[in-house]
Amino acid sequence: MEQYGIGFKKIAKYGIILENYRLLEYLVAQGFALETISSYHLDYDWFLYTKTGSAKMTKIAVAVSQGAPMAVDLAERYISSGVKHIVRIGTTGSLVDELNLGEVVVPYAAIKDEGTSKFYIHKNAPAIADIEFSQRISSQIRKKGKVVHQGISWSTDGRWKENDQMVKDYTASGAIAGDMESSALFALGLEKKISVVSVSMLSDDIHEKGEGPKGLSDKDIWFNVVLPTFKSIFEAVTEVFDELNNEKR
Repeated sequence: MEQYGIGFKKIAKYGIILENYRLLEYLVAQGFALETISSYHLDYDWFLYTKTGSAKMTKIAVAVSQGAPMAVDLAERYISSGVKHIVRIGTTGSLVDELNLGEVVVPYAAIKDEGTSKFYIHKNAPAIADIEFSQRISSQIRKKGKVVHQGISWSTDGRWKENDQMVKDYTASGAIAGDMESSALFALGLEKKISVVSVSMLSDDIHEKGEGPKGLSDKDIWFNVVLPTFKSIFEAVTEVFDELNNEKR
């Protein structure tokens, strides 16, 4: 691939940011054909997933990045490579009792409690997803039989620093789940005028009261519930990308 600025020249119109390499490994184990684009491009291994079967082949960039600064860094590289629609797929912790492990959260907005979004939008501006795009993604995931919650997420840099008072404060502001990337990616999308959506599997319960680190995932939940849900999400997201790519303009 021809390097172009901080990305690659016209690699794809669609991009997926995976939260961790375990998700990438699971895709490969499930038989999803990922073509290696680059294994040396600065901080990321880049892959290309090609969706076939429609009138036009849909090329989707796939890479792994975690945390607000690095997820936004990858998104910037995607944009430099021609990407116009970005979906982050990762995990989240529930802040309220109504959410169950293995279900899905697609936030339409996020509380900015990280240090990256301020470089893209004013500190007082809300971090909002592409609502129409998020609704479309949510609908496709529901068609896979998955429960999808939409609302506000709380994005924080303070992994393992969540406490009972924070949960109380942010749920009082409407937050239903917590992650580390959504608000920064939404801010980037607003500044760059591209479509950004964040999709998360509920892997842990932040709202459980008590001292000590919050958000610990159970091994059985991860392998028996979270990963199968991830497969459905990846399929749904790539199907929406394929529909977009084949719609008449």
